Amino acid sequence: MGVSCSEILLNSSCFKSSGQNKEPLSIPNLPLTNLTRRYQAKKAVKNLPKPRVIWVLNKAFFPIGGLWAEKLPINDGTYTGELVNSKRHGIGTFCWNDGKFYEGQWENNTQCGYGRMRFNQEDVFEGQWENDLMNGYGILICRNFKYVGNWVNGKQSGKGIETWPDGSSFDGDFNLGMKEGKGTLVFQDGSRYIGEFKANQLCGYGVYYWIDNKKYVGNWVNSKKQGKGLMTWPDGKYYDGDYLNDLQEGNGTYAVNENKKYMGEWKAGKKHGLGVVFHKGKSRKGQWEEGKLTKWFEDSVDILNDV
Repeated sequence: MGVSCSEILLNSSCFKSSGQNKEPLSIPNLPLTNLTRRYQAKKAVKNLPKPRVIWVLNKAFFPIGGLWAEKLPINDGTYTGELVNSKRHGIGTFCWNDGKFYEGQWENNTQCGYGRMRFNQEDVFEGQWENDLMNGYGILICRNFKYVGNWVNGKQSGKGIETWPDGSSFDGDFNLGMKEGKGTLVFQDGSRYIGEFKANQLCGYGVYYWIDNKKYVGNWVNSKKQGKGLMTWPDGKYYDGDYLNDLQEGNGTYAVNENKKYMGEWKAGKKHGLGVVFHKGKSRKGQWEEGKLTKWFEDSVDILNDV
């Protein structure tokens, strides 16, 4: 929960090139979104009974007819609210001895329904609960990130948006508290990735846009380019081929412009092995080692038909 962009691409060379903010994150006092318009928005107030109204989190609640307790000591805290069969049931507040505070709905002694939980002075959740866990739609605001979206058993699961104080954000799928599925990750410098994720990492097919107009379209593994991919530069250069661990490796074509390109083998980001150079309509086959030409093959006059 709350994994930042910096943590996701800590080992990725494409992220290192754009810089990384090492300053500790801080978040201003953000207003909690009023979720009542999204939570049971269609419930008709006119059909509810009309005893005294109790307001919690800007939402009207009507006592269900049980007993009302004031500052009742229960286990490790104090409860104020409705009781049914000696259980917290209905609406009420609970203040733990360690400072946590919940106000909202209860069912059979568990937080269930709509409520707000203040974990400490900085971390607050407002939304839906079930069995004392965040379940359904809700907002979590912490010191170093904010999450708006769906929850399952206390973990981010389903669609959600996570934002950080440095301006970076993620909008997409979560599973068991991790980014997994499809989504859009926007970085502090404005670069962005649109594609697939697994266990908080760029993994699968995706497109990465740099702010200087470089672009990569292809496969990723552990937030690094790996597999087939196309890298383009704003000046017209491109590489189309295989990647391994963020570097060109395997077979690929590198073009400087329409009249000059290399088609052949690569290793660790350098020309390595057999390849063909095309230049102004002519072609020549050669051999490279670690980016350096070691041999030309003279029998390569009409190599174009063999490529």
